[in-house]
Amino acid sequence: MKRQFLSAVVVLAVSFPCSLSAADFFRIGTFNIERLGSRSPGQQPIAIAEHIDLSGADVIGLQEIDVTTTVTDDTSTPYDDSRRNDALDTAFAILSQEDDVDWKYELFPNRDPNDSTQLCGVAWNAKQIIRDGAAFPIPITGSNANRIWDRRPHAVKLSYAPGKTDVVFIPVHMKSNFGSAAQGRATRKKEANALVSQLAAVSAHFGDDKDIIVGGDTNILAADEDAAEIFGNAGYRDTNSLDATTFIGSGRGAPFDRFFLSDEPEFVFARQYILQATEPVAHDEYLSDHQMALISFRVKADDD
Repeated sequence: MKRQFLSAVVVLAVSFPCSLSAADFFRIGTFNIERLGSRSPGQQPIAIAEHIDLSGADVIGLQEIDVTTTVTDDTSTPYDDSRRNDALDTAFAILSQEDDVDWKYELFPNRDPNDSTQLCGVAWNAKQIIRDGAAFPIPITGSNANRIWDRRPHAVKLSYAPGKTDVVFIPVHMKSNFGSAAQGRATRKKEANALVSQLAAVSAHFGDDKDIIVGGDTNILAADEDAAEIFGNAGYRDTNSLDATTFIGSGRGAPFDRFFLSDEPEFVFARQYILQATEPVAHDEYLSDHQMALISFRVKADDD
């Protein structure tokens, strides 16, 4: 009986019409590359390139990237390429030696434009992903605006192909727990409220696009933290609601890296995965105290 059952399963699998391929899925990662540009010892670009290649990501949200070089912005592109990081430049040049790969990236200014450390940004494979216009600096207002979002959030619109699935991606790096976990939680609550209050403006800026993804190093300690629940109450699903470890620094574990997905059909089956090293101490030493988090979802005709 068992053999007959297995045979039936095989027949169904073989006869089911299917034309899926890796190119049918949009994969987004988020990676805090610990103090890239100022950490000692510094990370090797080849290690960064190998890690990104292994992830298979089309788009990566970046955190903790220092500006090591500034250049004149190429105004012919829809993004600001003036803030550069030498290690990222080399790593992406290594990856872009392949014919089907051409990595671009943009680093966003911090709330204090003179602070060139620990910037957020976004990277994308321009041979696969279409960048739609300039980044949108999200307006953070209110009496606490001068004490929240040191890494000011920016939104970018990216599409898989003309007329296909597109997303508005907001890479974030929220307030850390350094010094006081209670203070960190309180600040993140303010940050979440401030960002959620502007998500309608983000959607409107990008032509009423509701396929919004917020993701990155949230520093959130648990899924029932106020900041996470604020996103949830706004209709955004926490992809790390079971608090899987993504931060591995100093022998500690924490569920810092997560995505919040808008309630849209594209994201129904999207789940978070972690590019987990079997030697976390070595990973921490040569790459980062964070592991890359990933989501993937099916490419469809754009419904916005």
